[in-house]
Amino acid sequence: MRRLTYEEVKANENTTNYKAVRVSLGYSDIADLTVRFPMQANTLHFGGDASYSAYVITDAQEVPAHYTKVLEGAYWCTIYDDEEGMLKVYADTIEIYRAGEMGCLIRLIK
Repeated sequence: MRRLTYEEVKANENTTNYKAVRVSLGYSDIADLTVRFPMQANTLHFGGDASYSAYVITDAQEVPAHYTKVLEGAYWCTIYDDEEGMLKVYADTIEIYRAGEMGCLIRLIK
C-alpha cells in the first residue's frame, strides 16, 4: 500500500498544474472503491469497471471547477480496491472530488 503525507505531496506538487502528483487507486469489477476515514466507511463510485487513479494536491492549489466534492474526512484515509488497500493519505482534512466518469482528485489540507 502506498502512503502519502501532506508534506510529501507539498514537496512534489506543481502549483500551476494539478496533475503533477498522480497515484494508483487500484482496480474494480463493480466500478466502486471503498474509502475509509476514522469512524466512517464510504463507497467511491466510478462510471465503469477499470483501473483507477487520482491526482493529489494540497491546500496550496484550488480545485479545478469541473470537480465536485464527494467525500471529506480528517487525519487519515485508506482507499481499497476489490482486493486490497491501495493508498493511505495523512492530513488534517482530506477531501475527495470526482469529475465525469473516471476523474478523481484528492486534496490534502493542513
